[in-house]
Formats: sequence, C-alpha cells, structure tokens
Amino acid sequence: MSLGPLSSFDLEMSGIRRYKNDMEKKYLKKILIFEILIVAAVPFIFKMIEPKKVAALFAGSLFVTLGVCVIYGSLKYSTLRKTFYTAVGGIHLFVVSIPMLAARIFFFDTDFNQIQILGMGAPDFHKYSEWVYMALLFATMYELGRRIGPWAKKETKKAT
Repeated sequence: MSLGPLSSFDLEMSGIRRYKNDMEKKYLKKILIFEILIVAAVPFIFKMIEPKKVAALFAGSLFVTLGVCVIYGSLKYSTLRKTFYTAVGGIHLFVVSIPMLAARIFFFDTDFNQIQILGMGAPDFHKYSEWVYMALLFATMYELGRRIGPWAKKETKKAT
C-alpha cells in the first residue's frame, strides 16, 4: 500500500513538528531550571560578595541574562511568540531588569534607597520586580505544562 506523496509529506511534517515541540520542551525546562537557580543564587551572592553594590551588579546581570534567554527563545520558537510567557519575559527584561541594573551602574555611589527607577523609589521598584519575576516563573511553568501535562496536545494520526 502506497502512502502517496501527500501522505509521506504529512508524516515528514509531523516528525518536524514533534522535533520542534521536543526542542521547545527542552528549552523551557532549561529556562525553568535557570529561574530556580537564580532564586537560590541571589541570596548567596549577597551573602558572599561585599560590598552589596557589587553583589547587586552580579545579581542584576543574572536577571538580564535570563531575560535575554527568554526573549531569544521566544523569537526562536514561533509557538512562544504570542504568549503570556513572552509578554512577561519582555517586561522582565526591558521594564525591570535592564532599568534596575542600569540604575545600579549609573548611580553606583548612591545608596539604593535614594535611587529612582522609572520615577519610582528603588525599594518599591524592587518589590514590583519580585512580582514580575514570580509571574515569569508561573508563565514558564504554564508553557511547559502545556507541552508535557495531561492537557498537552497529542498528535492525531490521520486515517489512511
């Protein structure tokens, strides 16, 4: 029984889709691990590095790196482009991480409590950044769950 040119093309495309889905799962797992490691690493960084201003630069660079990885993956995998995950990742990178790291660099000699970031006091801005980070964690878990959870879309076989 011959599958015909369209059927073999469909099978090939199904394999490509499965491969891309597997790559997205691996990417999202790595991002989730990175996010959890950052949560563990930041207190350690502030405990081990003195002065705290230098520790803030190291911690801030981790958050910026994470944001870049999120945006890179969102551009690489088309199914992530128009998702809550990408929106929160963009907010995390461009509205929170880069402005906070830039403020720490530009106002290095100023006490953190005296810095203004996007018109807000740095301590208040930092509180909001924690909420954005939590949203990013949940968005990552949600996107990963969509691919591996019981509600993940399953490949359906066409009747031949």
